[in-house]
Amino acid sequence: TMSLFGYGWGQPVAPAVQPPSPIVPVSPNHNAFPELSEMSLSRLQRLNQDSTALDEFVLTVPSVREKKHKMEELKSSNEGLAKANLEKGNKVESLQEEVATLAGEVQLCQDRVQKMIERRRKISECNSTQVLKAKLSRAFMEHDNASRALETAYFVGDQDWKVFSASYIKSRIEYHQCRELHERLDH
Repeated sequence: TMSLFGYGWGQPVAPAVQPPSPIVPVSPNHNAFPELSEMSLSRLQRLNQDSTALDEFVLTVPSVREKKHKMEELKSSNEGLAKANLEKGNKVESLQEEVATLAGEVQLCQDRVQKMIERRRKISECNSTQVLKAKLSRAFMEHDNASRALETAYFVGDQDWKVFSASYIKSRIEYHQCRELHERLDH
C-alpha cells in the first residue's frame, strides 16, 4: 500500500508502464546518409558504440566534408572581413584624429578672422567720414584760434617778429590743410 505522509490509502499502486516508442519506418527515398545503407549491421553497431570511429566516419561523408569545407571558407571569409574592418578602424581613428586637429586649426582661423573683422569695424567707426570731418573741424578751429592768439600776442607786444612769424605761418598752414581736407570730404 501506498502512504502519503503516514496516511495510508489502502490501495496497491502498480508501477507505471511506458508505452512503446512508435517505430517510424524509413522510406527508401528518405535516406540522409546513403553511405549508411551500404554498411553491414556489425559495422553500424560498431559505429554506434565507438564515438571515435563514428567521428572518423562522419568526416568521410561527402555532404559533411562539403559542409565542413563551406564552414571553413565562411570562417576564413569572416576572419578576412574582421581583419579588414580592424584595419579600416585604425584608419578611421587616424582620420578622426586628423579631423580633430584640422577642426582646431579651423577654429583658430575663425577666431583670428573674427578679431580682424572686429578690428576693421572699430577702425572703420573711428575713421568714418563723419568722425574724420568732426576731427578736422575741431583741428582747423584750434589752429584758427591759436593763430588769432598769436596775432593778439604780437600786436600787444608780447612776442617778437621772428617767433610770431614762424609760429603764425605754421599755424595758418595747418589750419588751411585741415580746412581743405574737410572740404574734400564734403565732395
